[in-house]
Amino acid sequence: MGLFSFLFKRKKVSDKPINSSQKKNSHNINESNIKTNKNDSGEISSLRAELSGFYPSYISSVKFKVEKNKRINLKTGHPLSTNKQIINSYRNATIRYAKASTWEDKQLDYILPLYNRGDLFYKLGEWEKAEAEWFQLVYLMPHAINKLSIMYRKEKRYKDVVKITEEASKSTIMPKLYDPISSEDVEIAEADYEKHVKVDKSILSSDSFKALRGYVK
Repeated sequence: MGLFSFLFKRKKVSDKPINSSQKKNSHNINESNIKTNKNDSGEISSLRAELSGFYPSYISSVKFKVEKNKRINLKTGHPLSTNKQIINSYRNATIRYAKASTWEDKQLDYILPLYNRGDLFYKLGEWEKAEAEWFQLVYLMPHAINKLSIMYRKEKRYKDVVKITEEASKSTIMPKLYDPISSEDVEIAEADYEKHVKVDKSILSSDSFKALRGYVK
């Protein structure tokens, strides 16, 4: 089974937001709804000023400053993606799917919302929130492992990459949905950690995985 076999393979009911108030104020999301960022370096702005149409407050209230042509989340210090990327990620995070009828679809109905919300938070520069979503998929989805690994390396959490990769390789559910994490993946993570052991800032412990270990052999 290919790595991306089930990533978005679910029949959609609608691409519109689920929340009723969002439905009422929703709009067609396309490039005409995107304002071009013209902020000068150092200027503080918010996504409310950048995006046309209705978006929930956790998006529109995000404030940022521009440094070296990059938008930086004022609260977290992490970079924001482009407006177009944020909008597309929001669409994915609010997709509604048809009622699940198979075991695979039921698993995906749990996995995909977590993955997509994590992706949206990451693009908003909300890395802690992104981690909270993706971490729940450690034993379920290799794409979440890839996303967490990228983020952890940016935070110099190299040992944490090893830990999530090792844990994911023990999963009994992941191989039924995706190509599983392999021992080779673990070895690559370990080798990268050895190169950066002196600067490592990892924070995960064995207890971090306790609540999720129902998916382990």
